[in-house]
Amino acid sequence: LLIILGGKYLNQNLEIEFKNELTEEEYFLLVKKEFEGLSHSKHMTFQTNYYFDTIDQLLKNQSSVLRIRVTEANNELTFKVPAQGFLMETNYNLTEDQVTEILQSRSLQLSSYISSTLSIPALNHISRDTVFKLRNQFQTKRLEKQVGEHLIVLDQTTFQNGLVDYELEVEAAEAESGRLFMNTLLENYGISSRKSLPKIARAERYKDKK
Repeated sequence: LLIILGGKYLNQNLEIEFKNELTEEEYFLLVKKEFEGLSHSKHMTFQTNYYFDTIDQLLKNQSSVLRIRVTEANNELTFKVPAQGFLMETNYNLTEDQVTEILQSRSLQLSSYISSTLSIPALNHISRDTVFKLRNQFQTKRLEKQVGEHLIVLDQTTFQNGLVDYELEVEAAEAESGRLFMNTLLENYGISSRKSLPKIARAERYKDKK
């Protein structure tokens, strides 16, 4: 679903994806094997991700996420809420000035940046005037490659304390084919299946480590 209003856009889709934590060795094996001969400049993006929540963590308690992602191509505010066993992702475009204003204040209210004609996800005790505070930020180097109906994503994320972790992600249009594709990929490279927590949860887990 794509709605264009007044130069801003709302993009909403069900995010069907499967993730697996990787060791450093597994990550570089996949980079070598899956991206060999491909131009990394065409397949790589650098992201800075900023995560927000209320003081009493209303989003975390509802397994939801509010994030601003900054890349060379665009600035995007994203809401993720549980849906059908996955996450429904709603994206809003932000200008550079809006991002600067939000980061300088380290807080945001949706009413200041999202038109009243655009919908926001329905969550308990969350409205357009709810105040969200900047909770965490980190950088991700991402490699992407389309294989048929599936997107292979390799992430190398550097957290605020300098810790780095690695992740394989498969995005799919349909759950069962995506699960099968991920399992086949892991088997082909002898990689163990490991649960991968959301990046913001990993950031919290790593917060006190050095």
